Amino acid sequence: MKFKVKFDIFSEAEHIFNEGRFETENLYEGIPIPFNAFVEDEDGRPIGHIDGYLLDNDPDFFYKCDNESGDIAAIAEAICNEDGMVDMLEEDDKVFILDRIVIEESHSGLGIGSNIMKNLPYILLNQLECFTTVFLCASDFETAGKFGFESQEYKEMVQTS
Repeated sequence: MKFKVKFDIFSEAEHIFNEGRFETENLYEGIPIPFNAFVEDEDGRPIGHIDGYLLDNDPDFFYKCDNESGDIAAIAEAICNEDGMVDMLEEDDKVFILDRIVIEESHSGLGIGSNIMKNLPYILLNQLECFTTVFLCASDFETAGKFGFESQEYKEMVQTS
Protein backbone atom coordinates (compact mmCIF):
# COMPACT_ATOMS: atom_id res chain seq x y z
CA MET A 1 0.00 0.00 0.00
CA LYS A 2 1.23 3.45 -0.88
CA PHE A 3 1.06 6.12 1.87
CA LYS A 4 2.67 9.43 2.86
CA VAL A 5 4.10 10.74 6.11
CA LYS A 6 3.95 14.54 6.51
CA PHE A 7 5.70 16.18 9.45
CA ASP A 8 4.41 19.09 11.45
CA ILE A 9 7.47 20.23 13.39
CA PHE A 10 6.88 23.00 15.85
CA SER A 11 9.30 25.83 15.23
CA GLU A 12 12.09 26.05 17.78
CA ALA A 13 12.42 29.80 17.38
CA GLU A 14 10.28 32.89 17.05
CA HIS A 15 11.58 36.10 15.50
CA ILE A 16 10.22 39.21 17.15
CA PHE A 17 10.37 42.44 15.13
CA ASN A 18 10.18 45.84 16.79
CA GLU A 19 10.86 49.15 15.01
CA GLY A 20 13.08 47.65 12.31
CA ARG A 21 15.07 45.43 14.69
CA PHE A 22 14.46 41.84 15.64
CA GLU A 23 15.50 39.33 18.23
CA THR A 24 15.19 35.57 18.19
CA GLU A 25 13.55 33.77 21.08
CA ASN A 26 13.91 30.02 21.65
CA LEU A 27 10.35 28.78 22.25
CA TYR A 28 11.37 25.39 23.61
CA GLU A 29 14.23 26.35 25.89
CA GLY A 30 14.46 23.62 28.47
CA ILE A 31 11.51 21.47 27.25
CA PRO A 32 11.06 18.68 24.68
CA ILE A 33 9.95 19.83 21.22
CA PRO A 34 6.59 18.27 20.24
CA PHE A 35 7.03 16.44 16.95
CA ASN A 36 3.99 15.27 15.01
CA ALA A 37 3.45 13.67 11.64
CA PHE A 38 0.33 12.84 9.71
CA VAL A 39 -0.07 9.63 7.75
CA GLU A 40 -2.13 9.93 4.57
CA ASP A 41 -3.19 7.50 1.88
CA GLU A 42 -2.05 8.08 -1.69
CA ASP A 43 -5.04 10.40 -2.28
CA GLY A 44 -4.12 12.62 0.69
CA ARG A 45 -6.82 11.35 3.07
CA PRO A 46 -5.68 11.10 6.72
CA ILE A 47 -5.26 7.53 7.93
CA GLY A 48 -3.16 8.03 11.06
CA HIS A 49 -0.61 10.07 12.98
CA ILE A 50 2.75 9.85 14.75
CA ASP A 51 3.47 11.72 18.00
CA GLY A 52 6.80 12.15 19.70
CA TYR A 53 9.32 14.51 21.25
CA LEU A 54 12.65 15.75 19.99
CA LEU A 55 15.37 16.57 22.53
CA ASP A 56 19.08 17.25 22.72
CA ASN A 57 21.10 14.89 24.88
CA ASP A 58 22.30 17.24 27.59
CA PRO A 59 22.65 17.14 31.40
CA ASP A 60 18.98 18.22 31.75
CA PHE A 61 17.65 15.42 29.51
CA PHE A 62 16.07 13.38 32.30
CA TYR A 63 14.67 16.50 34.01
CA LYS A 64 13.05 17.69 30.75
CA CYS A 65 11.45 14.29 30.17
CA ASP A 66 10.23 14.04 33.76
CA ASN A 67 8.56 17.46 33.51
CA GLU A 68 6.85 16.60 30.21
CA SER A 69 5.08 13.33 31.04
CA GLY A 70 5.33 10.14 33.04
CA ASP A 71 5.55 8.06 29.86
CA ILE A 72 8.68 9.72 28.53
CA ALA A 73 10.11 10.00 32.05
CA ALA A 74 9.94 6.19 32.27
CA ILE A 75 11.90 5.94 29.03
CA ALA A 76 14.44 8.52 30.24
CA GLU A 77 14.89 6.61 33.50
CA ALA A 78 15.72 3.46 31.55
CA ILE A 79 18.24 5.08 29.17
CA CYS A 80 19.90 7.81 31.27
CA ASN A 81 23.06 7.54 33.32
CA GLU A 82 23.61 9.16 36.73
CA ASP A 83 24.42 12.46 34.96
CA GLY A 84 20.87 12.61 33.55
CA MET A 85 22.02 12.08 29.95
CA VAL A 86 21.43 9.21 27.52
CA ASP A 87 24.28 6.86 28.31
CA MET A 88 25.20 5.64 24.84
CA LEU A 89 25.15 9.06 23.12
CA GLU A 90 27.36 12.12 23.00
CA GLU A 91 26.25 15.43 24.51
CA ASP A 92 23.97 17.42 22.14
CA ASP A 93 23.13 14.38 20.00
CA LYS A 94 19.48 14.48 18.90
CA VAL A 95 17.06 12.05 20.56
CA PHE A 96 13.54 11.27 19.34
CA ILE A 97 11.15 9.63 21.78
CA LEU A 98 8.25 8.05 19.93
CA ASP A 99 5.08 8.37 21.97
CA ARG A 100 2.67 6.67 19.59
CA ILE A 101 1.82 5.66 16.04
CA VAL A 102 -1.92 5.52 15.43
CA ILE A 103 -3.33 4.01 12.22
CA GLU A 104 -7.06 4.13 11.49
CA GLU A 105 -8.81 0.80 11.94
CA SER A 106 -9.72 0.73 8.24
CA HIS A 107 -5.98 0.63 7.38
CA SER A 108 -4.82 -1.48 10.32
CA GLY A 109 -3.00 -4.72 9.56
CA LEU A 110 -1.57 -3.49 6.24
CA GLY A 111 1.96 -3.04 7.57
CA ILE A 112 1.85 0.77 7.65
CA GLY A 113 2.93 1.13 11.29
CA SER A 114 5.61 -1.55 10.91
CA ASN A 115 6.94 0.11 7.76
CA ILE A 116 7.09 3.48 9.53
CA MET A 117 8.92 1.93 12.50
CA LYS A 118 11.51 0.23 10.26
CA ASN A 119 12.22 3.48 8.42
CA LEU A 120 11.74 6.07 11.18
CA PRO A 121 15.47 6.76 11.72
CA TYR A 122 15.89 7.45 7.98
CA ILE A 123 12.71 9.54 7.80
CA LEU A 124 14.00 11.66 10.70
CA LEU A 125 17.46 11.91 9.10
CA ASN A 126 15.90 13.33 5.93
CA GLN A 127 13.57 15.63 7.88
CA LEU A 128 16.10 16.99 10.39
CA GLU A 129 19.27 16.64 8.28
CA CYS A 130 21.06 15.03 11.20
CA PHE A 131 21.19 11.55 12.70
CA THR A 132 18.64 10.97 15.46
CA THR A 133 18.44 8.07 17.89
CA VAL A 134 14.88 6.78 18.35
CA PHE A 135 13.47 5.44 21.64
CA LEU A 136 9.95 4.14 22.19
CA CYS A 137 7.37 4.69 24.91
CA ALA A 138 6.44 1.09 25.70
CA SER A 139 2.86 -0.08 25.70
CA ASP A 140 1.26 -2.22 28.38
CA PHE A 141 2.96 -5.49 27.45
CA GLU A 142 1.99 -7.19 30.70
CA THR A 143 -1.69 -6.88 29.77
CA ALA A 144 -0.93 -7.88 26.18
CA GLY A 145 0.90 -10.98 27.38
CA LYS A 146 -2.02 -11.95 29.60
CA PHE A 147 -4.86 -11.34 27.12
CA GLY A 148 -3.10 -11.06 23.72
CA PHE A 149 -2.54 -8.00 21.52
CA GLU A 150 -5.73 -8.63 19.54
CA SER A 151 -7.96 -9.12 22.58
CA GLN A 152 -10.71 -6.67 23.42
CA GLU A 153 -9.30 -6.30 26.97
CA TYR A 154 -5.92 -5.15 25.65
CA LYS A 155 -7.43 -2.75 23.11
CA GLU A 156 -9.66 -1.15 25.75
CA MET A 157 -6.77 -0.75 28.20
CA VAL A 158 -4.52 0.84 25.55
CA GLN A 159 -7.26 3.26 24.49
CA THR A 160 -7.85 4.44 28.06
CA SER A 161 -4.15 4.96 28.83
